[in-house]
Amino acid sequence: VSLTALSAKSLADAAVAAKIEVAREAGVDLTETVGEPVLPVLVDPDRIGLVFENLISNAIRHSPKGGKIEVRAEPDHEKVRFEVRDQGPGVPPEYRHRIFEKFFRVPGTKGEGIGLGLYISREIVLAHGGEMGVDGGAETRFWFTLRVPGHSSAAESLQAEA
Repeated sequence: VSLTALSAKSLADAAVAAKIEVAREAGVDLTETVGEPVLPVLVDPDRIGLVFENLISNAIRHSPKGGKIEVRAEPDHEKVRFEVRDQGPGVPPEYRHRIFEKFFRVPGTKGEGIGLGLYISREIVLAHGGEMGVDGGAETRFWFTLRVPGHSSAAESLQAEA
């Protein structure tokens, strides 16, 4: 496990850059917003990159043509909250508590996944000492938090997992 202190902006930039062309081909607008102050987070960039890959890919898959996806990073006390917001149909309230379970798929959803992406993403975030969830409403918001160095047991969590 390789931990690096990276700015929230650099993580959001890399996540958007990795998927911008796929989003464009799907007819979806992918943007990012990073709040001030821009804080560093202690991460394994490859693992957190996989979290962004899963969340943004899901958002592209479930967004209508002409839809918008926004990757956000906002400071929140001793952590940074990252969000992937989209205008897709969302996760029905009765399934929100289950979507992070291994092999769970919301009935009737499109796509070829087997129900591991959100499970793996949540495990990665938890190993970093963060949290992950989903909010519904007018837009779907998948979010996760990462702690700022000096305020976290993220390093110990990742070392214990290695």
